Amino acid sequence: FPQRTSISLQFTTSPKCDCGGGSESVSHFLFHCPLFSTQRLVFLTSCSSEDGHWPRPLASIPTHPNIWKAFIAFIRSTK
Repeated sequence: FPQRTSISLQFTTSPKCDCGGGSESVSHFLFHCPLFSTQRLVFLTSCSSEDGHWPRPLASIPTHPNIWKAFIAFIRSTK
């Protein structure tokens, strides 16, 4: 099981992402936003090498220990 992890979220009044590429949804942030493409590389590589799924279903992320670690590292690197 994944370790307990605390993640803080910031909310905005606008649904538009700062990248200009669409709405700032969870899916956009995690899988598509170009502003975080560098930080996302380890997460993307971990998902691709595990089973090739990208973008992957959110519920599956904590079920794979290596993907979970890469996911947490990605989130922390975007602060």
